[in-house]
Amino acid sequence: MGCGGILNPSVRSIMSENEVLWLVDLRPGQYAWVETVEAEPEVRERLMELGFVRGTPVEVVGAAPLGGPLEVRIRGTRLSLRREEAQRIRVRLQSP
Repeated sequence: MGCGGILNPSVRSIMSENEVLWLVDLRPGQYAWVETVEAEPEVRERLMELGFVRGTPVEVVGAAPLGGPLEVRIRGTRLSLRREEAQRIRVRLQSP
């Protein structure tokens, strides 16, 4: 994995199903299951209230350029998530 949650394109191509990584490392169109939220208590609680709890499927729908937010779909809702928050969410990669 690269620094700051950015993967080298060659590393992205070898990501395999069931690999655990950070939500910020997924590309648009990739699906994963939430494993854990590793953040300060207030941030962790907020993310969990939004649906980021273990076993919940999540899809990265889009990513803003230049380090902008990620658009994700979780529990039927589309959310914009700061990359700093997405760097706190561990996910297990899955096939669509």
